[in-house]
Amino acid sequence: MRNEYDILVAGGGFAGLMAALVSARQGKGVAVLTKGAGSLTIGGGMVDLYGYTAEKKPVNNPFEAIKQLPANHPYTLAGEVRLRESIAFFLKLCEDNGYPYRSYEGLNSWLPTAIGSVKPTYLRPEGMNPDALKEADRIIVLGVKGLKDFYPDLLVRGLKNHKRFLGKRFETCLMVNPYDTGRDLSALDMARYIDRQEGLEWFVREFSRCVPRGSAVLMPAMLGTKPAAAARRRIEDELGVKCVETPVMPPSVPGLRLRQLLINELKKYKVEIIELAEVVRADTDGKRCTAIYTSAPDKERRYSAGKYIIATGGFFGGGCIAAPGKAWEAIFKIDLNAPENQEEWSNYSLFGDNPHLFASMGVAVNDKLQPVDKGGDILLENVHFAGRTVGGYDYSLEKSGNGVALVTAYIAGMP
Repeated sequence: MRNEYDILVAGGGFAGLMAALVSARQGKGVAVLTKGAGSLTIGGGMVDLYGYTAEKKPVNNPFEAIKQLPANHPYTLAGEVRLRESIAFFLKLCEDNGYPYRSYEGLNSWLPTAIGSVKPTYLRPEGMNPDALKEADRIIVLGVKGLKDFYPDLLVRGLKNHKRFLGKRFETCLMVNPYDTGRDLSALDMARYIDRQEGLEWFVREFSRCVPRGSAVLMPAMLGTKPAAAARRRIEDELGVKCVETPVMPPSVPGLRLRQLLINELKKYKVEIIELAEVVRADTDGKRCTAIYTSAPDKERRYSAGKYIIATGGFFGGGCIAAPGKAWEAIFKIDLNAPENQEEWSNYSLFGDNPHLFASMGVAVNDKLQPVDKGGDILLENVHFAGRTVGGYDYSLEKSGNGVALVTAYIAGMP
């Protein structure tokens, strides 16, 4: 195993894998250090760009709304040109790998969720196209007996009350449990079964008994774990239906598909993925990082590179750490400028009108994603941050998580 590279990426989530891929396509020797599978395994597998303003108003045109964001927001630092470049890069990547993503004429799409609400998203897999539901008079919500976390009646009750689905006729259908063991199934269980030829044949057979031709079908994302559209296209072509998948509770099948697509592509470029390797500290010389260290089950290891990309997540992912009255980035111990009075970190009402300060805490960066101090001076010249470790945005409120991850990964990975 090598210990010296052109570029080292810390973090195996969407931002880390994308940054590694962008870097590798520049002809660089790249390694990814990751302690786990990253957020793709629990996220919906979509790229939410910007769904709600700070005032919680829904956004139709994200590019127009982004123009109003503050100067320290990652989208403002990136600029529209680089944001559009990163989206084009991602769309071509997915198209070339046979698992296309789509947007809706530069606007947000509103995708039904498993609990009967709708959520804004900008880029979503081709098989999660809500337009097919908008065009249909009758929508069949398809479940499987014993499938946990997806209850068609609950979903229908929610959508019937939503203005986007007024006047639609809903029906529900439960397919038989293919295992007949009495245990609960997850969407991942079903997806793995449909990966097998016998499972796909069973699904096509049972689907045809349950769903009339010409129907629009809303169903859990379970048409295989692979980043491919073959299963869905066969069902649609043979049975004359339109299928719309929606994500359910983790583990996320669409997220796993996207992760597999990225890993497959990284392997083509000989990127090393070193797992069970949590980056815990670094050596620096002036304004340059000279090495980072990982804590593995056996011993600590040292890695060095000319450039470092840090995509280790926020507080939830362990990339940022908080203690009473202070917060800091985990590897370089960069201060996050948190107020000493922790009552200022959040608001009394969890779901109130005002944003929570802690939700947007992260490393302050410049337009090259290098860390900077309060005066804007660069702290580390050869270190770049990407994804949730970057401060200045509230991905949960804004519905901007993977959008920020994509553009910051793209910028960090470019020369």
